[in-house]
Formats: sequence, C-alpha cells, structure tokens
Amino acid sequence: GDDAPVQDSWLVAPADLDRDGATDLLVGSSVGEAQAVFGKKWFDPAAPQGRPTISSVSVGSGSATINFSAVGTFGGFPAASYTATCEAGGQASGTASGSASPITVKNLAGNIAYRCYVVASNGGYTSAASASTSVIPKTARKYSLGPVLMLLLD
Repeated sequence: GDDAPVQDSWLVAPADLDRDGATDLLVGSSVGEAQAVFGKKWFDPAAPQGRPTISSVSVGSGSATINFSAVGTFGGFPAASYTATCEAGGQASGTASGSASPITVKNLAGNIAYRCYVVASNGGYTSAASASTSVIPKTARKYSLGPVLMLLLD
C-alpha cells in the first residue's frame, strides 16, 4: 500500500505559541508546517526578527525623546509595544514604553551622558535592541525668587 513518507526530523516544542496563556505542543518539521496543519498563526522564533532603528533624539530638561522606525514584523507578528531605555554609569536607568514612536524617557540627570536604546515586544518575546545612541539631557533651570521678593517687600 501507500506508506506515508518518513519525516527526517520533527520539531517538538512546548510553548505558548498562540499567546493565550496555555502551553501548546507543536509537532511538525517546522513552525510553518504546524501552522498549516492546525490553521493557526503562531509566533515563529525562526522568522526574521526585526529591531527598531533610532532615527533621532531630542533632549529636554531631564528627558530624552527618542524617534525610531518601527519593526515591520517580529516573529511573524507586528510589535505590540516598544520600550526605550537610557543608562548611565552611576545613575538610575530611565525607561518608558509606548505603542509607537516617539517615546520620551523622563527623570534623567542633567549634564550626564546616557546611552539610549529601544526594543520591540510582542507577548513574551522581546526583539534585539536597536543600536544605542548617546544623549546628554539638559539640567533643569533653577530660579530664585529671593531678589524678586526683596524688591516687592521694599
């Protein structure tokens, strides 16, 4: 009779591939084959993984606004959110998230050099980080009302 062809290798991967919170057991020679068999689209870690690209950064008083290009697809799905992080030695890191560009990271120390980067996320998966860029946020200006009050009181 007709025998089914012998499969050289099979992929058996327990994971939450459809991001519904339950563990799925993927059996097949590839994620693509399993998707075709079960009629579902799963996150495919073997798919080309994009990463955000920083296009420009503007600084404010204790902040950095990061403009970036979005990730086309990420494991076969569009990115659901982006997180920008700014780090400097000896300083607390700043992070902020959003669904699109730009993202403003606040509460950064002024006149300190930070390295900032962006990652894309979808479900439990995170992309590779963008190339980092250096920023130096401005220091908040401090005004003293003492001389003004002295003039008003005279």
